[in-house]
Amino acid sequence: MLALTVAAQPAPAKDPDIGFDYRAMVRDQMRLVADGKAKEAVEFLAERATPGTFDDKFRETLARQFALLFGGGGKFVGQEVVGYKRVTSRVYRFYAVAYFDRATVTFSYQVIRTTDAGWRVSNMTISDGVADLEQLAPFVPLAPPRDWRNGRDAKGAEVENPTAAGARGHLLPAPAPGSDTMRATLPAADHFGLPRLASLTPGAGNDPEPRPRRAGSAGPRPPRPARHGGPRPRPAGRGRP
Repeated sequence: MLALTVAAQPAPAKDPDIGFDYRAMVRDQMRLVADGKAKEAVEFLAERATPGTFDDKFRETLARQFALLFGGGGKFVGQEVVGYKRVTSRVYRFYAVAYFDRATVTFSYQVIRTTDAGWRVSNMTISDGVADLEQLAPFVPLAPPRDWRNGRDAKGAEVENPTAAGARGHLLPAPAPGSDTMRATLPAADHFGLPRLASLTPGAGNDPEPRPRRAGSAGPRPPRPARHGGPRPRPAGRGRP
């Protein structure tokens, strides 16, 4: 009887159920920004913040940033809440990204559970690009790395992908940790016009450079007779009896 083993799949990520619809908050905020209503977007967030978080200076700065996004970011594409941090049982930080044709912005919201008003925004930051998220996101390696060795097409022009272009080239595996880097990455002989290096040991008799042939020779030179180890053979009829 055959037994099939199915690899366990990781459980899908779940949104934290804290009684606060942070996705709707980000969606409605960006809807106002995309419509050019920078001040309305600031007031929308201020209504969901703890007292003193959105003071006059912060409101002015945030409204100017929203206006710059609307005026210089191009067409609004969309937004997404990409992740969160559970700092404590009463403090969370959510990260969202807004996409425009000419700009990408990361929003960070720290929300805190108050004793009388439920969850409120206690801190908010804006940064260009996604550099802040790159520091938080884990690095996910791809399949075993392989390096392309560029080849040349029929006209001698260098091509980056030899297989796709029909040129001669080799896809060589990257060297294993601790292995000889030169031996692992040396290209094949028909790629650069040199023979493959068979040994890196000096004096091993594996000279990578072939000896040039004489003009008009049809093959390799025949080996010379041995000169040591015994007398030379003499022709018949000569010499002492």
